[in-house]
Amino acid sequence: MSAGGISLRMIAKQDYEYRRCDARGVFAAAEPTAGRRFVQARKHRTRADFARFMRDLLNRCPQARRVHVVLDNLNTHNSKLLIETFGPKRAAPLLKRIVWHHTPKRASWLNMGEIEITKQ
Repeated sequence: MSAGGISLRMIAKQDYEYRRCDARGVFAAAEPTAGRRFVQARKHRTRADFARFMRDLLNRCPQARRVHVVLDNLNTHNSKLLIETFGPKRAAPLLKRIVWHHTPKRASWLNMGEIEITKQ
């Protein structure tokens, strides 16, 4: 393609999708200003596994009125999973303390975790 004697090339933009062959659950939380980390590894990556991680995270910081969590848009990362796992009555006090922040759909959620892990 040319415009006024200048050759213009169309640059194709390509996105990627990766395929998960086998999933394990590795959940990590960081409190950078305090230098604290909390990590759990689980055999599976289910909604209940993530709900238990969130419960355990909140139990580790009982003095915190609000805990801000930054997550990707995976279908297990929402408030419904706590209700499904623990029931409405037990989930309610947990949900009051969580402030959910989701990354943009195409953002890499691993960047934050990888940066935190390399701060050893």
